[in-house]
Amino acid sequence: MANSLSANIRTHISKGENHRLRSSGRIPGVIYGLKNPNFNVEFAQMELLGVLNSEGEHAILDVNVNGHREKAMIKEVQRHPVTRKIMHIDLQRIDEGGKIHAKVPLRIVGEESIRGRGAIAQLQLDQVEVECAPDKLPRYITADISNLPTGGRITLGDLEIAEEIAIGGDPNTVVASITYIKDMQREQEDPNEAMAVHAEQTK
Repeated sequence: MANSLSANIRTHISKGENHRLRSSGRIPGVIYGLKNPNFNVEFAQMELLGVLNSEGEHAILDVNVNGHREKAMIKEVQRHPVTRKIMHIDLQRIDEGGKIHAKVPLRIVGEESIRGRGAIAQLQLDQVEVECAPDKLPRYITADISNLPTGGRITLGDLEIAEEIAIGGDPNTVVASITYIKDMQREQEDPNEAMAVHAEQTK
C-alpha cells in the first residue's frame, strides 16, 4: 500500500517565496503528468523526511492536495550541493492500471566476503532502470557478490529479480567487478603497470 503525504497548493512562485517556504519548514514541489495540469505544491518538511526515510526516494505515494487525492511517484529530490538539505521535490502522476518506469537503487551485499580474500568491489552503477506495475516497484535491487571470484563481474543480466519486474538496459552492462586491492593501488599509481600485472595473472 502506498504511503500518504499531505500537500498544499502554492500560489506564489518565485525564488524568494521558495526560500521563505524552506525557512518556515516547508518544501516546494511540483506534481505533473498524465496530461493533467501541473500542481505547484508545498510539503511539511518533517512529514516529507519521514516518508523519504521509511519509503525511499522513489516511493509511490497517495498525495492529498487540498483534499484532492493524487497517486504519484517521487521522480527527483533536489538537494543543496553542500548541506544536502532538500530544496525541491518532483512527483509524477501514475496510472494505477498501467506500468511505470523508474530508477531503483542498487544494493551490493557480500563485500565482507571478498575483503577476506584481499579483494574489493568496483561499482559501475548505483541505480537500475526497471519497468513494472506500480504495486510491484521494489525499494531497491540486491546484487550479491559474495561468491564472485577475483576478476569476476556481475552484469544487469545476472541480477535476480521477481518475474513481474523487467530491467532496462543492455543485460551485458557491468554492475560491479571484483579486483585485488593491490591491483587497484597499482592502477591509481600507474595504470599501465596495473594492466601489465593483470595480463600476467590471467595468462
